[in-house]
Amino acid sequence: MNLHLPACAAAALLLALAGCSEENTVAVDDTAVATMNETVLVDQPVPLPADEMEPAEAPVGTGSATQGGDGSPLVLAPLAPEDGADLEGELACSFAPERGGTPVLLGKGTVGVAERPQAVVRLGDTPQRLIGAEDGGFGYLTRGGRYSGRGLTVTITRDSEISTGHEGSLHGATLLAQRGDGAERSWEGFWTCGP
Repeated sequence: MNLHLPACAAAALLLALAGCSEENTVAVDDTAVATMNETVLVDQPVPLPADEMEPAEAPVGTGSATQGGDGSPLVLAPLAPEDGADLEGELACSFAPERGGTPVLLGKGTVGVAERPQAVVRLGDTPQRLIGAEDGGFGYLTRGGRYSGRGLTVTITRDSEISTGHEGSLHGATLLAQRGDGAERSWEGFWTCGP
């Protein structure tokens, strides 16, 4: 429901409430009249700014809001099983916001081969191929590293190692995604490497 009162009607209403005798005078504040003259929306939700909304397809876990860019959220969605099918390499590493959860980045490389590892992320609904910043195959992957593709750079920074009880490795890690328009967002999670 909209309430809209002209300034003169608001002033008349204030005078009527105060009484009609000359002894009762009311000072009408211009700010109060302007406020009454504005349209007031009742029972309407106040939308959050885009950076404070958590898109449904964003990975769960601890992360920051999108900062910078054009104001649209930077979303890395969980990978589908087929997203990494065409990556070359015999061993893989992945980043997931939750331990044992669905990864949002998958990388593959070959041991002892001096080539840049490949990785994939799902930017919103679209799988996007990334290439490691340096040669080193699987060895480069295990250290985390930086991976770039069309309009997106993702950096994995490893933290302390976590015991796994098997031949693979597990580290706490931070994923920083940076979009070409200057937007960036980070997530805390786990970097898992192995066969």
